[in-house]
Amino acid sequence: MKVRCLIVILTGAFALPVPREKFRVVKNSHEESSVKRGGSGGNHTHYYCDQLVDHFAEDSAHRDGTWCQKYLYNDQFLTPDRCRRPVVLLYTGGESPSLNDNVVTKSNVADDMISLAKEIGAVVMALEHRYYGEEKPTRELSREVLERTFTSDQALADLARFRDYAADKYNLGDAQFVTFGGSYPGVVAAWARAVYPQKFVAAVSSSAPIEARLDFPEYNDAVGVSFASELAGGSIGCASAVRRAHEEVGRMLEVEEGRRELERAFNVCGTHMLDDIDNRKVWTSEGVFGFSVQSNDPGCDSDLCNIDKICRYFTDPDLPESLVERLAHVSRARTEECVDVDFNKVIKMYKNESDADWIKMWTFQTCNEFGFYQTCDSSKNCLWTPGLNDLEWNTRLCRIGWGFTTEEVAANIDRTSCKRGGLSLNATRILSVNGGVDPWHRLALVTSDDPALPTIWVPGASHHYWTHHGSENVDKSVARARAGIRGIVKQWLREDARAILPEMLL
Repeated sequence: MKVRCLIVILTGAFALPVPREKFRVVKNSHEESSVKRGGSGGNHTHYYCDQLVDHFAEDSAHRDGTWCQKYLYNDQFLTPDRCRRPVVLLYTGGESPSLNDNVVTKSNVADDMISLAKEIGAVVMALEHRYYGEEKPTRELSREVLERTFTSDQALADLARFRDYAADKYNLGDAQFVTFGGSYPGVVAAWARAVYPQKFVAAVSSSAPIEARLDFPEYNDAVGVSFASELAGGSIGCASAVRRAHEEVGRMLEVEEGRRELERAFNVCGTHMLDDIDNRKVWTSEGVFGFSVQSNDPGCDSDLCNIDKICRYFTDPDLPESLVERLAHVSRARTEECVDVDFNKVIKMYKNESDADWIKMWTFQTCNEFGFYQTCDSSKNCLWTPGLNDLEWNTRLCRIGWGFTTEEVAANIDRTSCKRGGLSLNATRILSVNGGVDPWHRLALVTSDDPALPTIWVPGASHHYWTHHGSENVDKSVARARAGIRGIVKQWLREDARAILPEMLL
């Protein structure tokens, strides 16, 4: 039986079902990977095996040596010019499975970077974030170890050290490095420029929630606004219908007959699974039809795949189905797999200290630094089933996995806010790009009076949609945003070069 697992939507920047990934730990080694150098037609995967496990250890007892960090390299766009410094566009990895070669060739996470590289003749690279993907700095994944080695500070130091290594290895000399990223990688890209301005001349930060926050009901508030937005293909009537459908789901969950009907209609795995209140929360916390607004794609061609198509279906007066039946139809249209809502599986994974599933690792980061808990109980525009998605529910995995109390999580987030400054970036040459249909823009830098911190607003665009390959052909506003990104970065590169090279060489 095929199973669609929804248990991973409880926390994190992604609200999509994700398959479990196997992982391996690479032993500490100073040997380079035998994978050949990138370039046109080559394998772009390499390993930097001199990365420090702990950049900030003050005593030998905590100096854990080095580990092999995966990176990608592609020089096929490089056009050497003795009259200018080389340019390197560096994608900063984040909360995802292992990066693959298309990140630096034809990408759905950094194609804005690729298009710029082609235009200016730059090298493109990508560095995988520690504890995600194939390699891990440590075998032990206890709270004590992770609090020391799995932090944004360590990830930023990884980037700075890797930058110097790459410049030396590939004979790039005084190359200008520009960081790129979308979502949490966009946060990392921005902070890398802010913390290490001498290493990175600029950053392009897309859909980046740079303000850490414990309780984030504004996320689901923005989801409701998007379903009501005509620009996104929605309407007030559609948002109302989706809300009323989820309210009816809540009423049905209160009685046994209703729960059995819902299990059949939505193809829930197992028997009597919705009798358990935790299973109900797993199922309903981000809506029951398996659609994520932050991934809205106006150019998709499958059935019921975006806001426009869902809203046309929900508001069609000629259809005989009830609103709950329409929810079920959308859910089934998105997958043939049964929907796994078993919270016991979540508990088992989070209590297994050796399990390094990437979504579990992202949950640790939310507990230890960021929060971002997308609650529904206090959001005036939340469309989902009421009463099942509060802060206690969202922080529960922090307690199960690592023993964090809600008070400790709140203190951790306050610490991050004080250290990074939230929306008040103390930096220059950071470009923030955000979309109108992306709920994460509520924690991003959307407007700025500082010319050194420009912003681009992409109306109707979802979560870093402009970084997707081909997106500029779907939406004119995306094409304009991409042109804006290229123009601003090229201007910054010229400004940085003028500070070092004689004017005659520019």
